[in-house]
Amino acid sequence: MAREHLEWLRPSTVPEQAVSDGPAAGLARRALSEDDETEASTALLRASSDWAGEPGRLDGCVELFVVRGEVAVARTRLGRLGYASLAEDTSVEIEAGAELLLMVDPERAAEQAGRPTIVDGERIPWEKELHGAPAAVGVKVLRAGDDAGPVTLLVGNVPHYDSGPEFHECAEEILVLEGDVGNESVSVRAGDYLWRPEYVTHGPYRSDTGLLVFLRGHGEIF
Repeated sequence: MAREHLEWLRPSTVPEQAVSDGPAAGLARRALSEDDETEASTALLRASSDWAGEPGRLDGCVELFVVRGEVAVARTRLGRLGYASLAEDTSVEIEAGAELLLMVDPERAAEQAGRPTIVDGERIPWEKELHGAPAAVGVKVLRAGDDAGPVTLLVGNVPHYDSGPEFHECAEEILVLEGDVGNESVSVRAGDYLWRPEYVTHGPYRSDTGLLVFLRGHGEIF
């Protein structure tokens, strides 16, 4: 079956399992969402001790995002908010206690460059009016192709931000990193995860303290 619509999953409710084989062997994994048809998946990985390997050898486009701690990708050190799109033989070292989001997507493989893309998300500047972002919303572009292609972003909005009802022409995937967002029926906090199919109306939402999220989608995502 295709990916299940997950409207704000709390990852701490997902059992953590030790990875015993494959490129990520030796890490602990929480499976957040999976697609049995395309074999795309998103998972949180945690290192209980220092780890080294080549998760780029997983099938398809492989993206890595640092939620906490430090990793080294092709010997480039990345802290929190660090991002990499991995080539097949990209070496990755993960410090004990680090946690990262690992996304595997065969359908994005055509967009994969022959060498890794490595971005320090803390250092790149905030930009406005990108990928359809409205006023009061800033964007940091971690990875983007053409106007209609896959995008991987950091997105933030100011405190006391209100959104109206909306829908998108593509699926969207979100991990909340900081802040709050919600309405009368839902309250979302840091660590919560969403995978929503295209054309699903959602909102309105309000963020009282401001919001920072990791987001994947296509083209004009807002």
